[in-house]
Amino acid sequence: MDKRVLIGVLIFICPCFRASNCYAWDELPVAVIDPAGDPVAICYGESKAFDGSQSYDPDIPYWGWVILYNWCITDYYGGTFQCTGYSRNDTYVFDSLQRGPGIYRIDLWVIDDEYNESADCDSRFIFVVNVTIDDDPPTRDTIGWLPYQPPAQADIYYTIEPDSAWTPGSVWFYVRQGANLIDIEELPAQIGRQHTTWDGKDFNGNWVQPGEYTAIIEVSAGDLTCSGSHPIRVVGVSSVSWETYPDDVVVPPPGTDHGPNLALEWIGENEQRIFPDKKYYDDSTDPQHNEAAMRRKVRVVATVVPPIDNVHVYFNWWDVDDPSTSPIIDTYNLPGGQSGPDNYGQGASLYADSAVTDGSGQARLTFTVSMQPGDNFKVAASTNQTKIGQMTQPKADGLEMLPDTVVLSPLLTVWRELHVELDSMEQVATTGPDQNWATGLFDDGSCSYDPNTNTTIVDLGQDLADCWEETKFDHFVGGRFLVSGDPSWYSPLETISHYFDDEIRVSGNCVAGGLTPYYLMDGDDWNLLPRLPDTGKLNSIFDDCYIKCVDDAPGSSSDVAFKRNLGGATTSGSHIRNVTDPVRGSGAYESDGYWVVYVLSIFQPGYSYDWDPDSEGGPAGLTEDSWQAAVIPLENIRDAAAHCGYNATTLEQQAVVHEVGHQLLESGAHTSGTIMNNGLPVPSSQEKFGPAHIATIRSRNSSPGD
Repeated sequence: MDKRVLIGVLIFICPCFRASNCYAWDELPVAVIDPAGDPVAICYGESKAFDGSQSYDPDIPYWGWVILYNWCITDYYGGTFQCTGYSRNDTYVFDSLQRGPGIYRIDLWVIDDEYNESADCDSRFIFVVNVTIDDDPPTRDTIGWLPYQPPAQADIYYTIEPDSAWTPGSVWFYVRQGANLIDIEELPAQIGRQHTTWDGKDFNGNWVQPGEYTAIIEVSAGDLTCSGSHPIRVVGVSSVSWETYPDDVVVPPPGTDHGPNLALEWIGENEQRIFPDKKYYDDSTDPQHNEAAMRRKVRVVATVVPPIDNVHVYFNWWDVDDPSTSPIIDTYNLPGGQSGPDNYGQGASLYADSAVTDGSGQARLTFTVSMQPGDNFKVAASTNQTKIGQMTQPKADGLEMLPDTVVLSPLLTVWRELHVELDSMEQVATTGPDQNWATGLFDDGSCSYDPNTNTTIVDLGQDLADCWEETKFDHFVGGRFLVSGDPSWYSPLETISHYFDDEIRVSGNCVAGGLTPYYLMDGDDWNLLPRLPDTGKLNSIFDDCYIKCVDDAPGSSSDVAFKRNLGGATTSGSHIRNVTDPVRGSGAYESDGYWVVYVLSIFQPGYSYDWDPDSEGGPAGLTEDSWQAAVIPLENIRDAAAHCGYNATTLEQQAVVHEVGHQLLESGAHTSGTIMNNGLPVPSSQEKFGPAHIATIRSRNSSPGD
């Protein structure tokens, strides 16, 4: 930079003279200080050596010389005068640290070998230049730290000493971060206490980032350069994060917790989800179990850099668009694209709109979420209240640039847990009215074998309608006919109905001697039970509804009494409830804060659906009409897979999702092209809920069936 010319010379009319001790025939010694020139300027903290060895005695031709030196210092600020006293030291080192900033005069007196004292002293003025930036400014936000809130202004008060009798050549203001020059400005060349500002920008006009910086005031005069510095902390919000509310950390007694141990969970690089459900399924006297203890609270944490305390941070929250739907689900649009609140729930709130940082540089507030699945939130924070006020919905939705200094939190999405109680009927009955085959005795004398067709007509000795409480034409065709003592089984080809007893025609020769026990079975698989319903597709399909399904509802078992045909001739909601109500263990615990669904594996629905062997009708699942329970008929699914080429596992898994969907969606849910299609299975591309389904589920505020 250009250095302006030298310090203006201070002229003091202050000659040095003292009474003389000399004789007329003897000349007095002469004091000489080196360096020559006036004044001498140094920076505070430096030392300057003055040499008096050039002093002389005019009597030298007559063998005279200087033998003693006396150095005297006058402090024009302090008004003091101090001498070293005569000694043989012909050099004096002026230490500015001992003296301080200001204006000084150094005088040298000498004595020759005849003890004559110099008539005059030699003098030099010393300017000790010091630059200081106030360490204790009037208010804290002047120089100690600069809130990162463009347009910001750091008020910098500095003092250049001496504050009179001289003029600097130039004064410069610098801002550095480490070795990097951030900003530079030339200031008026004035002494004393001065003021300047820094707007938080670099020399290219860009806002600097929060961090540690150094303010420097540099004074130049000729070859002299002195400076003072002071740290500037540009304080701003570096991040906004979510943390689990302290009371939401669950350490329950073994077997009592049916939810995640933490309410918060990361589900993506910049997205977290919260489960605001109750901590436990029961409502015991422990307050943490009650509905009021639902985990709706979360902490929002704004971290500032540098990490200092007592910084005000301002907050606001936004109901932002759901980024997972296409098109984005909104309640309204704004210019520039899809934007707007899309939450279905109420009750979200931020405890306050500002907080101050603690010793670690973090400011915390409590945020309460709504309870609807899919509601999502972001919180904005800044050290600048004005900038927070400039936030808009499109900015929160990412459609427009954020205001300077504003930082957004990761997306926080409300998810709900859906607790699934799974039950299964017991193994297929082998006795009693629900046994799955007809038994009796047949007389081989009443049977006839036809060798031409290799078939046998067997008189069953009973009316099958009496045995099965129904008339099912060709029900046993394609089934099995087993004769006691014969390891082979025969395939019934035809049922021949008579008034009192029925006959069947089977393949092969099954004529035995005398009365022989037999077993007549249809095409059912009596080894299907017990088995809990297959929930393998629940979570992958319910993800779109922001629901996590957990097979943990209290009461799951495999001991529901077997019933061959659930509703007899037909199946209705009352038939399903007659079976499910007595065995359901979770019904007493469901609430707005603890959602429960119920799914039971059964063998078959009503008789009207049970037409063996290859025309099995009926559904792969049924939900009763109060939407509180669903049944999955495993034999229907097996038979449909065997005769229609379906994958039995896929069909069962889709049926479970479909029937659980009914418990959440209730009536009018059948929609083609989705998992709620009125007919299963559907292609994998349709294993999803439609937009209307998602909207309905997201708008629920009560447990299914309530």
